[in-house]
Amino acid sequence: MKCINCSLQQSDKNKFCSECGTKLKPVSSTDITTGDNSVNVGINSTIDNSTINLYTGPKDDPKDVAYIERKQIKPLSLFGFHLKTTWLIYSGIISMLGSFASIFSVWSFGSTWLLLLMPLGGFAFVMGIALKRQKFAHFWAFLNIEAGIDDRIYKTVIEGDCPKCTGKLKLRSIGPENDKKTIVRCTRNPDHLWSFDPTVLDDL
Repeated sequence: MKCINCSLQQSDKNKFCSECGTKLKPVSSTDITTGDNSVNVGINSTIDNSTINLYTGPKDDPKDVAYIERKQIKPLSLFGFHLKTTWLIYSGIISMLGSFASIFSVWSFGSTWLLLLMPLGGFAFVMGIALKRQKFAHFWAFLNIEAGIDDRIYKTVIEGDCPKCTGKLKLRSIGPENDKKTIVRCTRNPDHLWSFDPTVLDDL
């Protein structure tokens, strides 16, 4: 052991330092404690010629990491025009305003088909706002609507291989109707699932 005052190496039989006379305290196993991924060493304890390994918990098993990618990317077009989020927003507003303005004429002239523009316009408006902000909307296992960096809209299919079995990974919406969450779930074993973050996908 070493003297805590002058650091001179001492014999284990000495009770006082042979150089400065400081009282020596022998190394005891009670001076070293471990727990919670830490090592606590007493003030008079030393650790020589030893390696300390801290357990940091199990690392991610490659078998538990799911990888998904876009299998298909197709432009969403209408009459040959590639749709953009701003077009959905503006057309939705115009359709809803036109529907409200036509209510009186509907009662007078029986043009009930104009009322159909209201839900369609509302859907287009909501979809345009959602894509403008989040760039992603999930509808079914085989259909997603995404907006690119230039606000152009695409139909995409996102899939992957399950790392735990031979099933395929697809997006699913789960939860109550007013609070659904999109997850990645295996088609073979529904217990194989992962959370989904659309921001991990490359920009279109």
